[in-house]
Amino acid sequence: MMGRVGQFCLARSAARSKVCMMKRIALIAVLLSTLQIAVGQAQISEYVDSELGRLSQNRPTKFASSAEWQARRDLVMNRLRSETFQAWPKATGKLNRSNEFAESKDGIVLSRYLFRSEGPIQLPLFVIHRDGLKAPDLDLVVLNVLDDEDWEVFTGRFGPAFPKAFQGVKLPEHDRKNYDSEVRMHRNMKWGMAYVPPRGVGPTSVSKDFSSELTLLGQTLDSAQIWDIRRGIQALRSIDGMEEPNLWLQSSRTMAANTLYASLFERGIHRMDLHELPATHWGGPVLFGVLRFTDIPEIGAMAAERARLTIYTGEKEAWSQLAEVGELLGWKNRVQLRKPLE
Repeated sequence: MMGRVGQFCLARSAARSKVCMMKRIALIAVLLSTLQIAVGQAQISEYVDSELGRLSQNRPTKFASSAEWQARRDLVMNRLRSETFQAWPKATGKLNRSNEFAESKDGIVLSRYLFRSEGPIQLPLFVIHRDGLKAPDLDLVVLNVLDDEDWEVFTGRFGPAFPKAFQGVKLPEHDRKNYDSEVRMHRNMKWGMAYVPPRGVGPTSVSKDFSSELTLLGQTLDSAQIWDIRRGIQALRSIDGMEEPNLWLQSSRTMAANTLYASLFERGIHRMDLHELPATHWGGPVLFGVLRFTDIPEIGAMAAERARLTIYTGEKEAWSQLAEVGELLGWKNRVQLRKPLE
């Protein structure tokens, strides 16, 4: 229950972040009230203030040297591996990627692959590019990591044009205008566009509730989705020739934060474009214990060392740590903060 609240609270300001946390604490208060334990709103607010202050004190935000930053970065990575993501599979295992479908229409080719993320979890990967182009011919490929909202947009754009690629999926009305725009883009650009819905999104959204099972395994849905994103990157790169084009990642909202985390564990990512990226875990992905030692802006700085990072946000002040680390390390145009797209 608390995880679902976290999913839908986007951190657009410090005040909003506090509200998100108060909602989580309020859920605890409701449970306590069933045991005749009285928890007042003033007490909840006081607890939230103390927790925010205590946790922020545990996380340094300014560094005197690049060596100090690197030591901090390595510490955070070690704790992510040993604590937050300790329930991930110890070995990646075989992808068992298979090509399930391919069709050419309107000058583009849409291919649907299936890959194994872990255990019995199989996920689809869709790849679109201009008809006649081979993977090595592409200038770049963009992997779009979809949440529920983006899945609806994706299926509305391409589903009615390629219904056999979406068997068993209830398709919305065809968004012909944006479909035609995509076709024109592929006609003019040697780009590939790939799409992956992690578990709990799209084809797996109604088949199974993963939350309770994952909790027993020491995971949350978000930490499992971060693993799925990693496997989606690996599956895309395993397609013949797809290791050659520059790889971009794109995602929105809480899934953008999950994509940011996944990028820390995969090589060869050229750029990330993240829309409505939450500025804190109080309003973003639910990951066990992560706020004891880090938060999303610091993860952004770590990710920006590995790939160019563009964040579409209306709150540039929330990302000041990115600018400070960038200045320390001498970054030039490696991180961009842009206004949200209309």
